[in-house]
Amino acid sequence: MKTMAILSIVAAGLLWVGSAVASTQYYYSANQQIPLYIDSNKITIFFDPEWPYNSEDIIQQYERIDSLIESEIAPDGFKIYALSDPSNLDLFIDTLLMDSRIDFVNPYYILCPNVPSLIGRTFCCKFAENVSQEFIDSLNAANHVQITSENEYAPNQFFMSIQAEALNSTLEIAN
Repeated sequence: MKTMAILSIVAAGLLWVGSAVASTQYYYSANQQIPLYIDSNKITIFFDPEWPYNSEDIIQQYERIDSLIESEIAPDGFKIYALSDPSNLDLFIDTLLMDSRIDFVNPYYILCPNVPSLIGRTFCCKFAENVSQEFIDSLNAANHVQITSENEYAPNQFFMSIQAEALNSTLEIAN
């Protein structure tokens, strides 16, 4: 009986992992790599606030985007959208990023079933205490990152924000 219960749990886990994109992303916490999986049925988008367009008018130009998911709140002004076709998600994200009215597009990350881990443009980063401020500033300049605040209780720990000019995603820069 115990064996059947364990097999059922393993099978459920495999089914869940199978519904996420095979490539696993990750972030670091407490010196451990924490895996993130991608729900390829959703994406998050941040529109250029300088454009005078209505974001819903822009979205209608992309047939793969079904609808805005208003029941979920994304960080940093991102909006969550359901997709009609989950295939070739990376290519579709690249297509969206070529639209000058869109500043950022992130996959919809999940930690485990029903636990989203939504990535915006802000992240927390802790550098080793022996890393100089000059090095941190040069790294930030090269990656188009701006320090938004520093943790006064933890040396070299900052909240940082990715700028629109960044060539890499928030997760890529944070790692």
